[in-house]
Amino acid sequence: MTDIEPLDSVDINIKLFFNRFVKAAESKNEQELNELISDHYSSTTLMNRNKKDLVSFIIRGVPNIPLLKLKLDAEFYEFNFFKEKQECTLIIKPKYALKFLGIINLAEGIFGRSEKVYVSLRRHPETGLYCVDRMDDVTQVDR
Repeated sequence: MTDIEPLDSVDINIKLFFNRFVKAAESKNEQELNELISDHYSSTTLMNRNKKDLVSFIIRGVPNIPLLKLKLDAEFYEFNFFKEKQECTLIIKPKYALKFLGIINLAEGIFGRSEKVYVSLRRHPETGLYCVDRMDDVTQVDR
């Protein structure tokens, strides 16, 4: 037997967070994105240095054309949970697909400039829900 604490509830909360984030980004729901991104969000290596820039990039990144649909996804490479800080860090590869009529793939690739991204999520002190606190190119992060 091991003394490792099960992370099922953390895993579920992270999955719920990413589902909400993807849904808000794909539907360009600015109010929901503002709830999912910390007011203290920062990045030193990505083009979206603060919360306002990140929300703007997501909202305005793809034009609203009724027949085109943005689909977001991510591959997860690493996950760390720090119970005492109520924080988790992830290494992800953000991906997108642009679909015509929801079925024909017009374009796909990496969403943003970085192949792999370091993401820090923290629990909001009032709601207890996770929000994005930091994102940076993984090659530029001291861990």
